[in-house]
Amino acid sequence: MRTLSFDGCKAVAEKGAELLYRRGARRVWLVGSLAMGRRRDVHSDIDFAVDGLPPGQQRAALKELIRTLQQHVNLIELETAVPNLRQHIMRYRILIQRRTEKPGTPAIKGDGTFWAAREKGRSVRPLYDQRLESVMQALAARGGGRLIDLGCGRGRLLGQLAASGAYEALAGVDLSEFELKQARRLLRRSLKPAEFKMITLFQGLLTFRDPRLLGYDTATATEVIEHLDLPRRLAFEQVVFEFMQTRTVVITTPNREYNINWRSRAGSRTLRHPGHHFEWTQQQFWHWAQSIANRYGYDVHWAGIGQAHANYGPPSQMVVFWR
Repeated sequence: MRTLSFDGCKAVAEKGAELLYRRGARRVWLVGSLAMGRRRDVHSDIDFAVDGLPPGQQRAALKELIRTLQQHVNLIELETAVPNLRQHIMRYRILIQRRTEKPGTPAIKGDGTFWAAREKGRSVRPLYDQRLESVMQALAARGGGRLIDLGCGRGRLLGQLAASGAYEALAGVDLSEFELKQARRLLRRSLKPAEFKMITLFQGLLTFRDPRLLGYDTATATEVIEHLDLPRRLAFEQVVFEFMQTRTVVITTPNREYNINWRSRAGSRTLRHPGHHFEWTQQQFWHWAQSIANRYGYDVHWAGIGQAHANYGPPSQMVVFWR
C-alpha cells in the first residue's frame, strides 16, 4: 500500500476535503505533486480531484478553498478530466476520507501518512445500470425535446426517458426485429399509456440515410459503435454527424484497458464480447471523439462510467457531443 510523508500538509488537505464533502462531493482525493511524494514548500499547490460534485459547484468550491486555505488550489472533477489527465490522476491519487461522527476518527488513515484508497465491502451496481444513469445525467444537462436512441435494443433508456416527462417525442431504431418486439412488450407493460404513446420504434440500419432518422434534437448510441466494422463505422459517422445533424449526440463504448480485470472470465479473448469488431482504449476513444468534433463542428466532453481501476480506468466510457 502506497504511503506519503506530508510535512504539515495533513491538516490543510483534511480541511479542504471536508469543505468539498460539505458541498456534495462523493469522494475527494489528493493528487498532483504532493500525492506523488514531493515535499511541500511555500510554492506547492494543493491539488484535489473530486467525484460527484453537484453541477455548477466547481467554481464556487474553488473560490471557497482558496479563501479558506489561503494558498493556491487546483480542483479537478474526475468525471470531466480528459483521458490522459485522468490516467495520471488514477495512478497517483490518494483518497481523503470524510470525517465520521465518531470523535477521534481521522479523515486520513495512518499515523503521519496518507493511505491509498482501498474501498472494501461496497455493493457495486451492475454496469448497465451505472451506464444508464450516466447517460440520463448527461441528457438532463442538455435539456429535452425530441430524442432518438440508435440501437435501442429492448428500450431500457427509452422507458426511463419517457417516465421522466422531459421529452416531447422519443424514438428507437434497431436492426433486430426480435429486440424491437421485446421493447414494445416491456415498454407497454411498464409505462403509462400516454408515456408509451410518445415512443416510436422502427427497424432500420444505422449506416443508411433513412429519412425516419431526421427531425431529432438528440441522438444516443449506447454500446453500439463497437459492433460495427470499419466500413460500417465510417458510414455510421456520416449518418449521425452529417445527415442527422442533431444538436447533441451521446455515445458510450467499453474501455479496452479495463478488460484485463475480466480476463479470467473471457479466457484468451481480448475483446469483451464476441460480437465486437474493436474496442477502444480511453485515449483512442478521446482521439476519435476529437476528430469527429473538429470535422463536424461539435464541442465534446469525455466521462468514465463505472468504478474506475487505479491503473486501467473505468470499465466503460462516454462522450457527449453538442452544438
